[in-house]
Amino acid sequence: MRDNPGIYPADVRAKLFTLKVQEPKIDRVRTRAWTKVKSGK
Repeated sequence: MRDNPGIYPADVRAKLFTLKVQEPKIDRVRTRAWTKVKSGK
C-alpha cells in the first residue's frame, strides 16, 4: 500500500509522518488530552 500511488499520491505521501514511540505515561497524557478535545469537556 505504501508504494501504490493510487492510494497515496506523491503530494500526500510527502506530507505523511509518524509519531515517535513515547513512554506509557506520556502516551496516557496525550490520549486523555485528545479525548477531552474530542468530547468537548
